[in-house]
Amino acid sequence: MKKSETKLVETPFYNRYDCIGLNIKEMGGSIMLEDKKAWNTVYKEIANYIGEEKTIRLFNAYKGTNIAFPMRLISRESVKKIIASGHPERSVNQLAVETGYSERNIRRLIKELKLESIEVLDNEHVL
Repeated sequence: MKKSETKLVETPFYNRYDCIGLNIKEMGGSIMLEDKKAWNTVYKEIANYIGEEKTIRLFNAYKGTNIAFPMRLISRESVKKIIASGHPERSVNQLAVETGYSERNIRRLIKELKLESIEVLDNEHVL
């Protein structure tokens, strides 16, 4: 007696979601979950901001990758440029509010800018 072989999926790859009965549509080798209720919480939250289609694209591009978003959108170097362009006119408090950096960090960046300008002046005298 010959045992019959059972195929889990008729596509060239094994679809791990078929065995748990989720509603899945396969299109051109990619898997798309139709039922958003089955998604992990983080993907549901992302979908609320950018939409389901873009969330799926994000998932396909970065799945398995840990992504940490910096607390501030603006880089330190850009904040230094902002400070250099308008520090005398703006208070430390105003710069902190505009950039999302704390007043302490703004003061630290101002100090760094002063040190950098002193180094530049010293290097110009050497040349």
